[in-house]
Amino acid sequence: MSTSSDLPLRSLLVFLLAMAVLSLEVALTRVFSFIMYHHFTYLVISIAMLGFGAAGAYLATRKQKPGSSNGHEFLNKMAGLFALSTIATIIFIPRIHFYPLDILINKDYSNMLSLFIIIILTASPFFFAGVCIAYIISTAARNINRVYFADLTGAAAGCLLVLILINYTGAIAACFVSAAIALLVVLITSARRRGLYFAALILVAASAFGIYKKNPLPLYVPRYKQMFGKEHLVESIKWHVTTRLDVTRPVDVYYSFGGALSRKYDGPPQKAIVIYQDATALTGILQPTPTPAETPSLAYYLQGAPYQIKPKADSLVIGCGGGPDIMIALYNKANKVVGVDINPKMIELLHENTEFTNGVFKRDDVELVALEGRHFLSRDNRKFDVIQLSGVDTSAALASGAYALSENFIYTIEAFDQYLEHLKPDGIVNFSRPPGWQTMKIINMWLETLEQKGVPEPHKHIMVLNGNGQHKIKVGDSWIVEEGPWSQTLVKKSPFTKKETETLANWTEQLGFEVVYDPYKMQENENTQLILAKQPQRQQFIDQYGRNIKACTDDSPFYFQFYRWENIIPTNWFGKNSVRPPTALIILLGSLAIVTVLSGIFIIYPLHRNSPAAKSGGRAGIFVYFAALGLGFIVVEIALLQKLTVFLGGPAYSMSITLFTILLTSGIGSFLSRNWSSRPFRLLAIVIPLIAVGIIGEIYLLDYAIPRLMYLSHTLRAVAAVVIVAPVGLLMGMPFPTGLRYVNSFRPELNPWAWGINACATVMGSIICVMISSLAGFNLVLLLGAAVYLIGLLVFVVSQSKSVTTL
Repeated sequence: MSTSSDLPLRSLLVFLLAMAVLSLEVALTRVFSFIMYHHFTYLVISIAMLGFGAAGAYLATRKQKPGSSNGHEFLNKMAGLFALSTIATIIFIPRIHFYPLDILINKDYSNMLSLFIIIILTASPFFFAGVCIAYIISTAARNINRVYFADLTGAAAGCLLVLILINYTGAIAACFVSAAIALLVVLITSARRRGLYFAALILVAASAFGIYKKNPLPLYVPRYKQMFGKEHLVESIKWHVTTRLDVTRPVDVYYSFGGALSRKYDGPPQKAIVIYQDATALTGILQPTPTPAETPSLAYYLQGAPYQIKPKADSLVIGCGGGPDIMIALYNKANKVVGVDINPKMIELLHENTEFTNGVFKRDDVELVALEGRHFLSRDNRKFDVIQLSGVDTSAALASGAYALSENFIYTIEAFDQYLEHLKPDGIVNFSRPPGWQTMKIINMWLETLEQKGVPEPHKHIMVLNGNGQHKIKVGDSWIVEEGPWSQTLVKKSPFTKKETETLANWTEQLGFEVVYDPYKMQENENTQLILAKQPQRQQFIDQYGRNIKACTDDSPFYFQFYRWENIIPTNWFGKNSVRPPTALIILLGSLAIVTVLSGIFIIYPLHRNSPAAKSGGRAGIFVYFAALGLGFIVVEIALLQKLTVFLGGPAYSMSITLFTILLTSGIGSFLSRNWSSRPFRLLAIVIPLIAVGIIGEIYLLDYAIPRLMYLSHTLRAVAAVVIVAPVGLLMGMPFPTGLRYVNSFRPELNPWAWGINACATVMGSIICVMISSLAGFNLVLLLGAAVYLIGLLVFVVSQSKSVTTL
């Protein structure tokens, strides 16, 4: 594996391995989304880098060095272990029950042990893959740029491949495909038993197909997710990169579907096909009897409030799910209802169940669109009388802060501005969220939006209703009851008239709900206090409120983040006026501690024990430089990934397309940097400042481009994202191989340390990035990334200048 004649083979093997690794990485994010929550998927990036870092340390300290005669045999063995550990990981991780909310609710800290085991298991395939890739790259000598290029282009290809695999076969089958690709590497590098390896390859590939068809490896459902205890009701599963849909058989329900079904409704139960999205975010397809207009339960929903003053409305339902809000609109004699959902598989379900719904969703007055809500508003110029957004998140998860680090771009100032722009002159936006800090945050954002629009009396444009509805589903002979009040925040483009508020108040009273804010009848409560407060009193109220209710923007779209900077400090978690941090933060802090310790054990300690660099001087600058490259690269990568989420249609799309672009262009940058092999300092002195300038340029370019290009099709938006991100990705691919060439020339004993330090910084950086962005926004994180690159260059140049005669 060490001769130049093997370059095409080495490049092919690295390409295949990298493609398998990235496919596995993205597929595991979907698995983690189901068994945890989607923002924990960023943890997969840290775990993958932990495995790769440990692989570099292992290679650096093993007795038999790269280039020895048994290279093919070693690579064959490691690739086989990569395949086996991938299969073991996807089989055993779903068997390790990790219940994040138990940590907060029941103080069951044994779940941290479960998390530790999950991290170790998940890291194992990345360790063996990392050994393979690092082994091949380490034997590349002068061809390191070409092999590194194959590595990054293979990873980029894997990002695209996994999108297809998840959408058509599911995440678990996609993991088996990654294992099959690893077995293909085993087959290529084997000198004997090729028939056996070929049979194993066919078996694993067939297993992927069988898993797609039969689902023999079910994922467990964590407690406090809505599907827990109801798995036996599920009849079919539909995978998509945005979410997994678990579809039940028709069941009896009295359910509020992100709003409130009045307790005064005592008629027969509703028949519904319940749909769980990643085991939570329950929605459902209601069966009309036989039409929505003749279905009595639809008269009792709090979501029907705007139709009481907007009859025969043109209605838009964003996040329509199984269509309950569409049914409610039709019951209230809406003229036209447009239902928009980000998941095309959800729209397919509505069309597939035509017989169950008596053809409701094929009516001429119903239009279904598979798009993210913000994208639809950017592409469609129609105006509506009612825009409905009903929350569907579980109360237990929200109360504990399980979604606190989850981006949500439908609850931002920019989104609210779009809603207003798509209303008719007297149109209404109707938000459904639980009362308390969530509704208070919605109100505060609407006040800011209306004031930015120059509305003279914002308090006259808002009305708030509360309702404690029915939430129960029949399982066997028993009814499972879920509690949870909901609020409706109605915002009218023109001021509410007194007659309109009286109509709503009478309707609300008849159904057993209550009005908590009426612009013409003052009530003593926190809603009224916030709405009527003038600046600076309102800001003082926000600062003193028990939770974070500051307005969200597209730069910091963390609506469910209710904690502040001081809540990160453990000493502030207890006391009379303390605010316990959300579960998401506790888990990420725990994960950061675990991966940091594991990085020390599996990367730094082996290097310290076996490498002579541990006892030699002059290494500080090199260590800081490679740490800065690892931290800066991952911070910029994840911040761009998060910032592009709304533009590309969700975290999975953003992860795949952003990673594809950065990895591909970084590979090209690495390949091009070989032309500067004799003058590494000069290249770094040019490239790293350009990276910093490029990162700052990305901030302004994305802030300008995203709102103006949202109307494009998904394909064109993906192309636009590639074009925008590519220049920075190209530049970011140059410093690492250039630095390695310098180390190989002047301090070859520090080469393994360069890899190890870089990996450690990357492992910790991905988690730190998510935490900082949730508190300070994506733009600040990108600025920090630029600063880290510059600091790394400065320390490197100063520390190494004595060894270099010219720049």
